[in-house]
Amino acid sequence: ERAPKAHIAINLTRAEIQLQNRQWQDCLRTLMLIRRHSPRHRAMLLMMRTVYTTLRQWDSVQSLASDMYRAGLLDDFPGTGYCHRQPFALAEDTVAIDSATGAAEPPSDFCVDW
Repeated sequence: ERAPKAHIAINLTRAEIQLQNRQWQDCLRTLMLIRRHSPRHRAMLLMMRTVYTTLRQWDSVQSLASDMYRAGLLDDFPGTGYCHRQPFALAEDTVAIDSATGAAEPPSDFCVDW
């Protein structure tokens, strides 16, 4: 039981360093390793959202919604069909800003479909 927890801790640290160094693809690969063992790990989900947002992979951001909801990172209730634009896509504490454009905005029709 200690080995999986150590594996997660080591890979989270590795992903944080890769994120700080803007090694987006490497960070994503590391986060995917964590996701295989712990699909609802809160820190991993937040980092994945940051990477996907930075890379403008909006479909991937949307695909995280279910696990983020189950992990307690979203307040909306599933099944409402509510478009959750602001806090989900653009939480200021986790969204990296693209230095080339100065922003990491989702498209105007971005919506999380539960």
